[in-house]
Amino acid sequence: MSNIPPVSIHRYPVQSVAADYLRAAAGMALTLGPIVFFNLVPPMVYILGGLGTLFLVFGIRTLLRHLAHVEVSAEGVTMGGPAGSAVLWQNLDAMSLEYYTTRRDKQDGWMQLKIKQQSRTVTLESSLPGFVGIVARAVDAARSNNVALDPRTVANLPALGISPPDDEASLDDSSP
Repeated sequence: MSNIPPVSIHRYPVQSVAADYLRAAAGMALTLGPIVFFNLVPPMVYILGGLGTLFLVFGIRTLLRHLAHVEVSAEGVTMGGPAGSAVLWQNLDAMSLEYYTTRRDKQDGWMQLKIKQQSRTVTLESSLPGFVGIVARAVDAARSNNVALDPRTVANLPALGISPPDDEASLDDSSP
């Protein structure tokens, strides 16, 4: 098992969401600002309005992530907050660990863990304190539940210091 206490609560620190707040605000200012301050032709209003809406949605998602708290226990993971969800370890039926990068050399990036139980999904990003321990618990649950891990998930585990599953039965060869 991992080194997480029996029940632990994690929150995204302000530093991990501050840049996203700035991106959302700048995007809305650059797209919605001209609509407010200039007399634009309708096609430009629609284009800028659509882009502004995307930045607004991004800002709302950032706010929801910032307000959320993640409770990890022996029973499962609960994402509390306005858009909460929960997954019980014993009912975990899918898990993926993806790496996203912003550079060609793949040096700067973040990981995203998705754990699922039927129609419920909890998605966590690597900026969450305790992320590695939560991934380790999810891997343990996946092993216990005989959940097949896709090759990308298995390839990303060593980057976190987590040993991938030993047996070939845990690999899902149907994933791209």
